[in-house]
Amino acid sequence: MKYEKAIALLDSPDTWCQGAKKLVRLGDRAAVLPMLRAYESRAEADKLCLLDAMEELGASSLSHELFEATGADERRMAVHLMELFFDDSHLPYLELAAVDEDDKVRRQGLRSVATQRQTPAWEATMIRLLDAERVDTRGEAVTSLARRRTDTAREALRRRLEVETDPALRERLAEAIVSD
Repeated sequence: MKYEKAIALLDSPDTWCQGAKKLVRLGDRAAVLPMLRAYESRAEADKLCLLDAMEELGASSLSHELFEATGADERRMAVHLMELFFDDSHLPYLELAAVDEDDKVRRQGLRSVATQRQTPAWEATMIRLLDAERVDTRGEAVTSLARRRTDTAREALRRRLEVETDPALRERLAEAIVSD
């Protein structure tokens, strides 16, 4: 009963922090998703307590489990957790999300992978996404890599330009290479 009462506190921005604190004390990682739903709400309120509570309950590592074991909505939420709690260990999952057949998962995946720390592993992920089947996925990779300004990113963009078939994306690639 304590868990249900604490979850109910997540229904209102006025009681989010109180509910989050109680859920952390209970230590049940299942509370991460209801907290994420509260975080994703359009309410104009301080959401830092929700982030802190999700982090304390292990949201980062839980995101991998959620991505592998659930349906499209849970995969999307798992990917959002990876965005909020970035780590290079998320990159393989984000790469899969960026090419997911579900539109919501893919859109979240594209946004989430683009906002990760730009490490060498991130760059390698984005370079692989240049070869994705979908134009929107390739386009996000082009946009992200164009900002990277490393020799490997520039070379990958040049190689992609040689084989790109989409006219609009070819133009973006050419602009990215010229603006170097």
